[in-house]
Amino acid sequence: MKQIKLIAYTLLFAFVSVGISSCKKSEEAKPSIIGGWFQQSVDGTAVRSVSFRQGGEFQATFGTYNNTTPGLSTYTIYSGTYTVKGDSLLTNISTVSVQENGGTPVVSPTTQKLYEHATFSVTTETLTINYDTYPADAPVRTQAVFGHAMLD
Repeated sequence: MKQIKLIAYTLLFAFVSVGISSCKKSEEAKPSIIGGWFQQSVDGTAVRSVSFRQGGEFQATFGTYNNTTPGLSTYTIYSGTYTVKGDSLLTNISTVSVQENGGTPVVSPTTQKLYEHATFSVTTETLTINYDTYPADAPVRTQAVFGHAMLD
């Protein structure tokens, strides 16, 4: 009888151990940087959008409106690749296209970064990118906040 109890407790212990070790804490899916993001200036004279695609490609469009002439007067499109590691975002531009006053876009190859030393955070509706800009005297930490672009 003692041996049966010992075997029963041993089997029970084994099943409980296997059951506990196979349980994983469920991790909530983190919002992804992939998708379209949009930002408009407070005064309505500028617009920026950025789209991160699966496969590591991005496209960013920066436009300015002319207050005296309706419509977009100048826009710049940056295309390239991106890499995400944790909350770090590395953006490498490969081409830049500039169009002014409805003229022919001028496309040029380039090797620069869109967001220098960037980190990011994503919620369901917001992408926040913190990065360095370089005014005349020293780097300045800058923040860009984009809303999630809803596509029909």
